[in-house]
Order: sequence, then structure tokens, then C-alpha cells
Amino acid sequence: MEYVEPFPQKNNRRLFSWIIFGVILLGLAIVVAFVVPAFNNPKDAVTAQLDLIKQGQIEKAYTQTSAEYQSASSLDVFKQVAETVPAISDNKSLEFVSTNNVKQDGMTLAVVKTKMTSNSDVAYDVEYVMKKDSSGWKLWSLNITI
Repeated sequence: MEYVEPFPQKNNRRLFSWIIFGVILLGLAIVVAFVVPAFNNPKDAVTAQLDLIKQGQIEKAYTQTSAEYQSASSLDVFKQVAETVPAISDNKSLEFVSTNNVKQDGMTLAVVKTKMTSNSDVAYDVEYVMKKDSSGWKLWSLNITI
């Protein structure tokens, strides 16, 4: 009587390789589905820019503005706003009120409305208009109301 192996060793390796490939593919799908969109959120861009300003990294925060913003407002103007509006430079609280995405002249924009309170308890309504480009969301315009 001849002994026949029920699962030849070669097929086991092939099956194992497909299982590993499937697990890697599933892992990549999870990263794309959950991690990548987290960095493409205009609210995250606003928060990141405010954090840089609070840390005194105003020049770096300025690099997170759009080309249109930079051509309309110099670094000196940006510094002046960042340093003189307490809700931006030293905010106690930040509340996102609404975010609306719009298309305008072929651009993808997000209007992010916030309420900020300075450490001296002065409340500000700050409207960020963020522009999406190839590297993420950048500040396009800013409107501050006391």
C-alpha cells in the first residue's frame, strides 16, 4: 500500500504565503481607511497651526498657509495677528462650531467656524477658510470677530 500525504508540503507553503499576503493587504486597507483621512481633515490643520503658534513657531505656522494667503499677507502681518490676538496666541479653549466644504473656482475649500476663548476670558469667533492642495489643508483666509 502506498502512503499519500494528504496535504503536500509545497501546497502548505503556497497557502501560507497567500494568507500572509491577505493579512498585509488587509492591514494596508485599514491604514488607508482610518489613518490617512485623519491627516486630511481641515480641523486638524487648524489645530496644528494653532499649536505651532502657541509654541512660538510662527514662521513654521506661516508655511502652513496657502500661496494665495502668502501673496496677500506677509510673514510680518501674520506674526502681528498671531501675537496680538490672544485667542490665537494664548487660547484657553477652542470649539469647532461648523465645517462646510465648498468648491470655488476649481478649488476645494473648507469653512471652519470656531469659538475661541483667551486666557483672559475674551471670546472670539474665528472663521478659517482652508484650501486643500496636494500637501493637505492650508490657511486661505482668516476672519476674527470679538
